[in-house]
Order: sequence, then C-alpha cells, then structure tokens
Amino acid sequence: MKQLSTVSLSFCGWPVVTEQLALIVRLAEDFCGFSCTEIANMACELLQWVRSTGKLKTMECRAFLASLQDLGLIRLQGCRPSRPCGSRTLTPITPLGEFGDPLEGALKNFPPLELEPLTSPAERWIGWSEVARRRNLQNIHQ
Repeated sequence: MKQLSTVSLSFCGWPVVTEQLALIVRLAEDFCGFSCTEIANMACELLQWVRSTGKLKTMECRAFLASLQDLGLIRLQGCRPSRPCGSRTLTPITPLGEFGDPLEGALKNFPPLELEPLTSPAERWIGWSEVARRRNLQNIHQ
C-alpha cells in the first residue's frame, strides 16, 4: 500500500485531502464485505459529496474507488454473481395459491382476518410465490 500523504487526487475536480482519503481507506477496510456501491454511498454521505439536487454522487464515487484500487490504496470486494439481464425469477404455481370463490357482501358480514407468520422455509416460499404471482397478474391486467 502507498503512503496516503504522497498521493495527489481529485474527485469531480476538487482536491481530495489526506483526511478524506484516510476516511475512504478506513471505510474500505472496515466494511470490506460490503459492495463497492455501499461503500461509495457511505463515503458520499460522510464527505457530503452531493449534487446540487442533494442526491449522492455514488456513480462518480464508485469510479473514484476503482481508481484508488488501481493505485493500490484500497482493496474492494469483487463483483457478486447475479442473474443475467432480462432473466425472470421462477414463480412456482402451487395448488394452495389457486383463487377461491369470490366473496360478495357487506364487510360487516365477514369475520376479521387472522394472519399467521410464515415460520418454515416452505411456508415462506409459498408466501413469496403468491406475492409474485399476484404482482404478475396485476401487471398483465393493466
């Protein structure tokens, strides 16, 4: 690793002082399990690197972090594997999720709903599949 005091860097045209650089190096070390985007967000928040609209300069900071890594000043986690662009999540269709008979009548004629937490992985899988299926149906009918 290089000495921080011997490096002259700038971010979006502004010089980066040693204290700022030291903070970024410490963030990269302390949060080495975080993604580059998460570290960039933290750095922008702490250093108040924001646009005139108040939004963080995350993309610019990510590029800055990559240049710091190229210089050997920090070590960032590699890219996490993800699904290919355009791929869809599998939504299983189960018999438990079939629509029942429609309910008709005044609300006061029906008992209150009782919700139970989904505790097992199988129950959570079914719950998420139903949420996804309802969302997909809603998108189709719009």
